[in-house]
Amino acid sequence: MIGENSRSAFRPLAILVAGAIGFALPVQAAIKCWTNKDGVRECGNAVPPEYAQQGHEQLNKRGIVVDEQERAKTEAELEVEREAAAEAAAQAERDRLQAEKDRVLIDTYSSVDDLELTRDGRIDSIEGQIKLTESQVEKLRKNLDEIIATAAELEREGQKPSEKVQQDIENVNQQIARKQAFIDGKRREQDQVRTDFAEQIERFKAIRGDF
Repeated sequence: MIGENSRSAFRPLAILVAGAIGFALPVQAAIKCWTNKDGVRECGNAVPPEYAQQGHEQLNKRGIVVDEQERAKTEAELEVEREAAAEAAAQAERDRLQAEKDRVLIDTYSSVDDLELTRDGRIDSIEGQIKLTESQVEKLRKNLDEIIATAAELEREGQKPSEKVQQDIENVNQQIARKQAFIDGKRREQDQVRTDFAEQIERFKAIRGDF
């Protein structure tokens, strides 16, 4: 008969043996479920390679879903996401620039009247340049008329106008053309000033709530 002391001596050995047996037992693999090509739900220890890119669920031994793996996105879907991210970034930059412009607008002008006065001042300043250039064009035209009249008088007298006279006529015509182009450009500049300030006034009203 084994005594009490002998049984106590065997206890540590029994614990070690039980632990070794426990480690030797295979760990139950998680169950994974997926949908096959026929639309049928299948489950197993591993997702077949042909279905690896699609979504699947992982279940515990009680059949409860403990994890879900979404399917891999297609290249088309990834491209859509990239485009959406790029547009979001671009919109954020546009918003930042608009906020900066709004701050400058409010810091620069205190009222719509200030905007209109500034607009009119710029238009008037450009108008002054136009008037000055128009007066120069008028003088050039008079000069051109005189040169042409002189050339015509020589022709009536049977003389051919010199090359210098012809060159003078060409030079004056070129000067008139350049100055007229300058005037046309300044007229467009005035129109742009009106357009720009119309937008700024509307924005100013929107920010300040002046409707």
